[in-house]
Amino acid sequence: MRVMYVASNPTGHADLDLPGEINDLQELLERGAGADPIEFRVYSDLKLNALTATIGRFRPDVLHFAAHGDGRSLLLSKGDGSEVELDGRALAALLKGLSARPRLVVLNACSSDSVAAELVAHGGADWAIGTDATITNDAARSLTAALYQRLADGSSIGDAFAIATTHVEVADHGDVGATLHPTGRWDEAGDDRLVDPLRIVACLPVLDGWLDEGLTEPAGDFRPENPQVQFCVAGAPAAARQTVFFTDDESVRPGKGESLEEARCWLFESQPVAGEIWIADAHEYWGDMAWYVAVTTTDRRVVSASAMTSEALRRYYLDERWPGELPPRLRELVERTIAHLERESGSRRGRRPAPRAPSSP
Repeated sequence: MRVMYVASNPTGHADLDLPGEINDLQELLERGAGADPIEFRVYSDLKLNALTATIGRFRPDVLHFAAHGDGRSLLLSKGDGSEVELDGRALAALLKGLSARPRLVVLNACSSDSVAAELVAHGGADWAIGTDATITNDAARSLTAALYQRLADGSSIGDAFAIATTHVEVADHGDVGATLHPTGRWDEAGDDRLVDPLRIVACLPVLDGWLDEGLTEPAGDFRPENPQVQFCVAGAPAAARQTVFFTDDESVRPGKGESLEEARCWLFESQPVAGEIWIADAHEYWGDMAWYVAVTTTDRRVVSASAMTSEALRRYYLDERWPGELPPRLRELVERTIAHLERESGSRRGRRPAPRAPSSP
């Protein structure tokens, strides 16, 4: 995620607490959960022609204005301290001409709601956030901190905004509200994420084979109490160098001619494809267990994640890959499998190799 922060405080207006807000953001974004680093750049009092050129070069996912507003326009500084008014239609015209416009524009300014609405209506961004009244410095900082904390942790734009508005209401005692303006349906914000966090997902290869064939009913035997499971490291960084996927479950014991490391761990150097690294082996499981992944990168970072087997299956089938789309009979098998794994958590756990390792989905 790339965030471009435009700070503008023309003379003749109340001082904005921009240094405090910038420091808050820098600390938050450095702790983001995304596998790839978040880029955060601050620009102060840019002239309009420099503003457009800078956005075009940096290509931010989020364009953030910290400025004053008068209900019709943003009040930006020209660089010499004097101000220039920029309404939503004019801002949209500036952004539409770019090869890659920002996905989200945050107008952290007083009474900026109409500017945000106009900006989206005229195609300047996919999403825009504005406020409906005068906002205090404390509320502005609360909005910013809560919004970016959630975005950096991999929350959707809609979920991050919902949390941020709660913080604003508390900070300003309900005197000011914020609105998220969408290009399309508002509920699509629930699926739109700016950060893809590292996480573990898992599939049932037999069931995925049926889905690939367009089947809506089971086409063979499937035992939820003893499923074959294949894992995937999702949200892997583009600069991945080495990935270690392992469990510390003591019930996983080495087989004949196998070391403990071979029984509990995979280590590989394959590069992610579309942010995913699939583990080729599928195994049978008869109880829930914890899994961990650690990825080192070419720029010497380490990112990690963990999940239970049941959690990884739920994430793949019910939350991310097939939400609301699984045929009823196949969804029933997934839910029964997850329920069985959770029920057997802490007892009869372990794995044994499946008869055949299926190809990656």
